[in-house]
Amino acid sequence: MRRSRHWTRVGAVTIHRAGQVGTTHTGCRSHFLFQLRCKDTSVSGLWTPGGGEPEPTAAADEHQPSPEEVAALRELHARLASAPVIDVILNHALGIWQLALVHLGVMTPPDEQGRVPAPDLASAGVAIDALRALVDGLGERFGEHEVVLRDALSQAQMLFVEIADAQQQS
Repeated sequence: MRRSRHWTRVGAVTIHRAGQVGTTHTGCRSHFLFQLRCKDTSVSGLWTPGGGEPEPTAAADEHQPSPEEVAALRELHARLASAPVIDVILNHALGIWQLALVHLGVMTPPDEQGRVPAPDLASAGVAIDALRALVDGLGERFGEHEVVLRDALSQAQMLFVEIADAQQQS
């Protein structure tokens, strides 16, 4: 861990004095108050022990949270801390299932001309794999909801196969 008066660095993550989180590269910016910036992981140049990276500096245009924003964030964190973790994860798992269905093209209604969206099997596959990882990883810890999640996972997997087969035949 390295510190300066403007930032604290833990590995590749930098926490700016205002509470913002990021890496030394600002290629991916978030719209959230506390930002996690993406680090460019492309290989170019020679490896050096220090990584050849300049020390992060606080940019003049970075947003400094107001006291109201900090208070709102504290309230949000308090609500999150009071919710049962498994319920929050269950909610996210169902959101991932819905994301898979959207990318399979079965959840979005047709447009004005009656055209249904084309499925994006690659994106749907990522969402289905993420749901499978949650269900397989936490399984019994979901309690009575495990059966519902396994059912939802099976439905998404079967739809994926049906749509992929239909695309191959046409």
